[in-house]
Amino acid sequence: MDFSTSIGIELAGRDLRIAVLQARFNKLRLLRSAEIADFLDLPAEEQKEALAKAIKEHNLAHGLVFLSLPHDRGMVRQMEFPIEVSEKLKSAVELQIESLCPWSADEIYWDFSKEPPKKGAKTLRITIVIVPRANLNPGWNSSNRSSCR
Repeated sequence: MDFSTSIGIELAGRDLRIAVLQARFNKLRLLRSAEIADFLDLPAEEQKEALAKAIKEHNLAHGLVFLSLPHDRGMVRQMEFPIEVSEKLKSAVELQIESLCPWSADEIYWDFSKEPPKKGAKTLRITIVIVPRANLNPGWNSSNRSSCR
């Protein structure tokens, strides 16, 4: 059987919404959902506690997790690379990050996904998502540096 579980997390206004979806034979089914009202208004420690409580209550520890943010919280870019770069794609993207956004590499979180290339393709298309750390952690500043990705 072909089953996969995905967890979607979305900032909707001031609230945090969580949805657990199951893909079964190419059809999505909502298993459960939760909402933490006024999540962005809570102090950081209470945000952690509320999220931990929701994870425990709704058994969200396993599955693919997707975070959805309002468009003004980050940026999405698409790029194409020669197919030969696919073995070292992460390094190739790292070299491009600072030219893709107005923030320095130590001020952002980023990740990318690649589309499977078509047979005989000479290029590989990727989608890069870049979010300033301050948009996910308002108390963050450049003195609390950690890895970029």
